[in-house]
Amino acid sequence: MDTTRLLTFALATLVAAPALANEPITARGAWEGRVDFFMTGAPLAVDTTGNFRVDTSAQPAAIAVTAADVVGELEAAWVYWGGSQAQPAAGACTSGMDDSISLTLPNGGVSAVMADDCYCSDGGASSYDVWVCRADVTLALEADGGDMVGTFMVNDYIGLWGNGSTHNASAALLLVYGDPSLDPRRVAAFDGNIDLFNTLDTSTLT
Repeated sequence: MDTTRLLTFALATLVAAPALANEPITARGAWEGRVDFFMTGAPLAVDTTGNFRVDTSAQPAAIAVTAADVVGELEAAWVYWGGSQAQPAAGACTSGMDDSISLTLPNGGVSAVMADDCYCSDGGASSYDVWVCRADVTLALEADGGDMVGTFMVNDYIGLWGNGSTHNASAALLLVYGDPSLDPRRVAAFDGNIDLFNTLDTSTLT
């Protein structure tokens, strides 16, 4: 039986402004065959004062993958990171993205990761923008032995977590894997960067 699974990752922030979508949800990759995917993440900043506002870095951030999460062989590995960034004097989204992180892989290898793509949204405020970046780390994971099970550590992200009501920082890991025991299907990955405030945004995934 042929099936299709759609994976959507979007960074959405609540801001006191009309909706502004700088990067719509768009297809970024697809895999076909006896494949499936697993996605999880971790905060890069946390609240230490109990007021539900992030104020302290949580790096290195651990992303754990267990044997129950993935089976078979690695097909693809993508890492996402992003959050609030101070808005530059030149204007919204003119600069300021942190497009590099370090990623420790399950077998201990450390990879300096540069983003393949970064997307920015204004956030509707003059003090900050919201960035999200993505990188394909498949080759780095294969060079580390190709083991998907274990702990991935995300570090060296520089963001804005100064106890503001909309400050945020997080990372996510997408693993696509293949195995003869899986049903035939197509896995499609969509992502983007959307601000929402009392609005509805509709994306068509095809």
